[in-house]
This record gives sequence, structure tokens and C-alpha cells, in this order.
Amino acid sequence: YILKSRKKGAKLIVIDPRNTSMAKRADIHARPRPGTDCALALGLLNVIISEKLYDSEFVDKWTVGFDKLVEHIKLYPLSEVERITWVPAETIREIARIFATTKPATIVQGGNSLDQCSSGTQTNRAMSILQAITGNLDVPGGFVLTGAVPLNPMRMPGLVKELPLGADEFPFSYQVAGHLIGEGQATLMPDTIITGSPYPIKAMIVSGSNPAVTWPNSPKMVEALKKLDLLVVMDLFMTETARLAHIVLPAATFLERDEMPVFPFIDRNRRYVMLEKKATEIRECRSDFDFWLELAKKMGYSEHFPWKDIDEVMAYLLEPSGLTVKQLREEDAGGLSFGFDRYKEYEHKGFPTPSGKVEIYSETLQKAGYDPLPSYTESPEGPLSNPELAKEYPVILTTGGRYKEFLHSGQRNIPRLRHLVPEPLAEIHPQTAAKYGIGDGETAVVETKRGSIEIKVKVTEDIVPGIIHIPHGWVQANVDVLTDGSPADPVTGFPALKQLLCKVRRKV
Repeated sequence: YILKSRKKGAKLIVIDPRNTSMAKRADIHARPRPGTDCALALGLLNVIISEKLYDSEFVDKWTVGFDKLVEHIKLYPLSEVERITWVPAETIREIARIFATTKPATIVQGGNSLDQCSSGTQTNRAMSILQAITGNLDVPGGFVLTGAVPLNPMRMPGLVKELPLGADEFPFSYQVAGHLIGEGQATLMPDTIITGSPYPIKAMIVSGSNPAVTWPNSPKMVEALKKLDLLVVMDLFMTETARLAHIVLPAATFLERDEMPVFPFIDRNRRYVMLEKKATEIRECRSDFDFWLELAKKMGYSEHFPWKDIDEVMAYLLEPSGLTVKQLREEDAGGLSFGFDRYKEYEHKGFPTPSGKVEIYSETLQKAGYDPLPSYTESPEGPLSNPELAKEYPVILTTGGRYKEFLHSGQRNIPRLRHLVPEPLAEIHPQTAAKYGIGDGETAVVETKRGSIEIKVKVTEDIVPGIIHIPHGWVQANVDVLTDGSPADPVTGFPALKQLLCKVRRKV
């Protein structure tokens, strides 16, 4: 869709420290220091507000706290934003003017990349505000507020008196303004297992995950898994996590199971609903739903899990939508579009916030002790916040850029895909490589406070100097030996996987 729009004359701005394939097609490519996107967004707001490029009608009628934002963004002059982000002030000004004066305009976020930073929550808020004050909320070609397909909940929080791990420290993971989310913060789990505080965790069932490789600070995660009295892993392959398990269960592939309706495609205000249908069945592999339903019955929870099979579960889930399993299995076997084509729905019922408006200044955040306006926070491991550490670990480490061939730690056992990407490569700029005496294709030792790995280096102009990027999900050269799982974002507790410090040397 982006490339089709480009052919019709749309402008493309890419913000990424790496020169990705999409960045190479951009009108403007800004390359910030990893983890500083919040400061960059605040710099954009500074220009848009000071030059009065915002949609004053929308701001006056549909926002709360704009006057406070006007004063707040004065803390982020472009000279300071340039110092923080490494993006030239003139580039920031040009991006702001193009975005604010082009109608419509939208921001497409990368999954996880902006969340795994010390300012993750505030970055997302700043970008939402950018789209709101420029009049791009819920308009054709802008940021469309799609409605979810109504489903019955599977969760039963009323039966569980205890809050999940991390709900006290990071309450918005559990509940926001009366809206129950029901989650805690799982990054606290390894320390909890190891120390037994605030309570012991003695057993775990892992399904569809490989935390021994993909969770931050892998050595600590492995230590925690080994301490469990019972570890059960359900997977297709004998992963590194499965090798630690007391019991390994064979999982069914997507071809061997029916799945709940999924909504992978968004078309304006519509979602696409389709039932994934089982194509075959091989030996004793059981679907996840079969396993959980049978386990619930064996544990004496039948009254809370009254369904006999996946069709009954899906029928229960679909009740509020008016859709039926028979319809999705037979009449609309190829799926169907669900929803409506009306924009600016907020004009009829407001926004789903306490005020019914876009809350630029959030009293909900303020009452919980957080910044009510988006503010940039430097990473605990950053050259500006920790200059002494930066002397010892002078290179910025960012992780997790995606390979289209793989998903997390999966697919590396598929020969055709492994032929395309045979091994992990650390990307580093020629200036950085020369500084540390490392040649293209040579092996480097990369070290953080947590540990060190050896990895082959790819010297490329496609990354900012002073930075090294290492992909995740590899058993060899596992970058999560280097990462830190400690909470960095004060609101969500997410770790700062995109903004760490390391040192690099050529392997002798």
C-alpha cells in the first residue's frame, strides 16, 4: 500500500537508524540514535505548534490540555532535540512541516521497536498527539480508529483474587481508567522464580515460545527455568527451552487444528474475519485448545470450561458479533469483511477516554504519578545519562530488527530459509569498524555488563556510526546474553532492548 501510494505522489518519511529497504525509497530518511524517538516527536510538535500548523478547529473542540502542551514543548527546542537524537534540526523542521501540511497523513509504527525503550509509553502518546492535532484522526488516509469485532471474554478475573505479577508496580498493565486489561509484567518473572519473592513460582507451561533464547538476559532466564519443580513445553520442535523441560508435548501445526477467527486485515473501519480450518491430522498431536480444555477438566474446573470442543468455544466467543461457526465454516468459508465504513465516529459518541476527548494532558497518568504530558527519558544505559559507563562501553547496541525469513527463534531449521540467511551478522558502520580494527566478515567480540558473545560482522553504510545492530532469536551469537530484562519504561515496565551500551573488539 505504501509503494502504491508513492506511485500516486504520496510523500514517504522514514525514521530509522538503519537504512532499510523502505528507507531507501523515502523522500526523507531521518536516522536517530536508537531509543530517542520521543525527543524527536516532541521536536516535531515544537515546530508544528510554534508555526501554528495544527488543526485549530479539532484542537479546540476535541482535545484536552493543549495549552499545557504549548508550554511543555518549549523544553524541546530543535537544538536540544538534535543533541539528543543526532537528527539535524533542519531535517526535523522539514519533517514537521511536511507532515502537518500534507492532508491526509498517517504514522505507521513498527511493532515493539518504539515500546522497548525507556520512553516507550510517552513516545506512543507523542505520536498519537501528532496525529490528533494535525487533524488526521479517523479520516480517510489518516489514522483510522478501527472497531474490534465484539467477542465474549475467555478470561475469568472474578475467580482469581490475586493480582498478576507486576500489577502493583505497573498498574496500567492490569487496569486503565476502569478498563480491565488483566495482565501483569512478565519481565519480573525470572527474578521471582529465582528469589521466591514476592511468592514462589514452582511450575510453568510454555506453549509457542522459546524464552531460553528470546527473552532478555537469557542466562538468568535459563537459571529460572532450571529452578522450576515442573516445566512443561508444548512445541513442534525440541527447542532450547524444550530441552530444559520435564515433559515435552507435541504441538499440532496450523494445518492440524481449527483456530479462532482471526482478523489480520484492516480495511478502513472494517476487520476481516476468517476461520482457519484443519486440513489434516497426524498421530497424537493435539491442538492447544484441546490440551487446555482437557487439562481444565482433569483439574476439576469443568464448570468454568463447559465446552466439549473448539467449535463450542468459538460459538461462545462469537455470540456478541452475530457470526456463527457454521457461517464461517460453510457459508463464508473464505472469510468476510466485518464492520462499517463511517469515519469520524467520535463526532457521534466521543473518544473512549474519561473526558470523551483526546487527552493531551492525561489526568489518569498524573494521578498515578506519571508524566501527564509526553516527556523524554534517557535510557539508564545511555551516553547522556551514564557518561562513566559510556566510557567503558562506548558503542550503542540495538537489537531485534526483523528478518523476513524468520519469526523470533523459529524457521531456522528450514533449509531454504537458512540458505538465504545462514548466520547472524552484526551490522556496523565503516567508521565504527575502523575505530575498533574490525574488517567486514571478521568475527567480533561484543560485550555488555551482562555478558559477551562472538559474532561475524557486516560492515555497511546502512547504519548510523557509533551503533551496532544484532538480530535476535539465534542460538549461536544469542544477543539476549547481552540484553537486560530490568524494567526501563516506568509506565509499562518494558526493558530497553533498543538502547543499551556495549564495547566491541576484533576477536584475536
